[in-house]
Amino acid sequence: MVMALDARRQLFVDQYLLSWNATRAAIEAGYSARSAYSQGSRLLKNDEVQQTIRERMAALTMQADEVLYRLTEHARADMGSFIGKSIPELIDHPLTRLIKEIDHEVKADGTERVKVKLHDSQAALTHLWKHWQLAQGKPTDAVDLTDAKERLAQRLARLTPLLETLSNAEAEALLYDWPFWARDKQLAPPGDWFGWLILAGRGFGKTRTGAEWVRWRVETGQARRIALVGRTAADVRDVMVEGESGLLAISPPWNMPKYEPSKRRLTWPNGAMATTYSGDKPDQLRGPQHDTAWFDELAAWRYPDSFDQAMFGLRLGLHPQWIGTTTPRPTALVRQLLADPTVVQARGSTAENRLNLAPLFVTLLERKYGGTRLGRQELEAEILDDTPGALWKRGQIEALRVTKPPELVRIAVAIDPSASSAEGAAETGIVVAGLGVDGQGYVLDDLSLHASPAEWAREALAGFHKYHADRIIAEANQGGEMIEQTLRSVLDRGDRLPPFKLVHASRGKQTRAEPVSALYEQGLVHHVGAFAELEDQMTTWVPGEKSPDRMDALVWCLTELMVKAEAAPMRVGRAVGLYGNDRSRR
Repeated sequence: MVMALDARRQLFVDQYLLSWNATRAAIEAGYSARSAYSQGSRLLKNDEVQQTIRERMAALTMQADEVLYRLTEHARADMGSFIGKSIPELIDHPLTRLIKEIDHEVKADGTERVKVKLHDSQAALTHLWKHWQLAQGKPTDAVDLTDAKERLAQRLARLTPLLETLSNAEAEALLYDWPFWARDKQLAPPGDWFGWLILAGRGFGKTRTGAEWVRWRVETGQARRIALVGRTAADVRDVMVEGESGLLAISPPWNMPKYEPSKRRLTWPNGAMATTYSGDKPDQLRGPQHDTAWFDELAAWRYPDSFDQAMFGLRLGLHPQWIGTTTPRPTALVRQLLADPTVVQARGSTAENRLNLAPLFVTLLERKYGGTRLGRQELEAEILDDTPGALWKRGQIEALRVTKPPELVRIAVAIDPSASSAEGAAETGIVVAGLGVDGQGYVLDDLSLHASPAEWAREALAGFHKYHADRIIAEANQGGEMIEQTLRSVLDRGDRLPPFKLVHASRGKQTRAEPVSALYEQGLVHHVGAFAELEDQMTTWVPGEKSPDRMDALVWCLTELMVKAEAAPMRVGRAVGLYGNDRSRR
């Protein structure tokens, strides 16, 4: 027996049916702005609340056959029936309601071009299915996809229709009601926590979760000064702000922030302000204060010190909080956060969000990485320990990590070119390393990328000049002459090719790698910052397997600088600082 609602929950139902926004309804019902997000989600899952909503909606229902007719009409819409139609013909078309937008252009020669875009019928069916599940008290998270189409067809036959009863304003509000659409793991957990760490596979919906949480903090007045920190400045711009699931994409028209890229700033209508920061520039975060922070892909940040600096400034407001969204890696920072009692955790896999992912994307990922260690990390969000038999250990690299190198007497750029730039091909490994006045090696940068020959040649030359290297090296067995010609082809007119050396692979990859790994064991090689992808390759490669690109470039670079048996005779010149300062003249 369902008991009657108390006055507060009844008010929540009244407000929810008006706005279709659980957070707003919770605030109107008297819950605090701080807890409204989680309270609204909790109330929507309450049996008594669900029953009351169903009873209130019963008067608004339409016959199932009418719903199925409309849905079938939508799903079977043929774009061909709209092609070649003029604007008046499209307006009078019997299926005009299926048109999302019409783009009309008059060309210079006087001819007209009419482009028609239809509404996404698959998305509409998915949303209706999820709405029906909520109305029927069905969980929307644990979805068995093996017979999804069959079950969807059965449930559509009993669908309680709602969309035809909504006004445009109500429908728009429902589209932006995140607690309604989100899976449970994407909603902020209750409790008095300081940090919320989401460790999830690729495609889980981490970025959307982070953006929606920031938006909720802004709309409830808890966020006035916000830090948006990503792996690089480009990542913050392209993913967190301008991306498909970024802040600009998920913000409703009535609360859209003003974005000023030149100022690294977003400003909302209520005055809340977010500033973007790069995780590879810790000094940017020294000084600024915030009440809210979103850290994206923090397990891949080059300098963990960026997180520490952000924490020092997260001190405004009554209850400052942060969210971290990342694919897991067993870094020292991630392990530290997992052990922190003020940090709550959420974990999720790629498969949990497959209804919102392109089927081909999921198929290709599972085919390529399913059952592999990399797949367990990137898809299943497992934090993996060291690979048995690998030549390098994460703890070893972590213990030798530094933030700055000493004076350097030599700096080299090593290239391990990919045989192809086609999609799915290996990356071109480009690693910069130096030899210090202390006789120890310092890995300065990993510039590896998936690109055409001209693009990786420009990147290698840019690294050479940025770090004032003294030579570029490449393996002769991997098209050495081709590499030299490619480098020459991208030089500006009048520029000379930097000193270039071909090295010959007279021994197998394992034999070449072992002396370099021994240097790490002896504590003689340091990483200046963190290089997530490179370190993943180093700590997962087992001799006998195909050696990866970034690691190959690292081995060649350190072999040239430190392994005397394979390095060419060299003259130690003047000491050079990280950016080429001549220390010997001081």
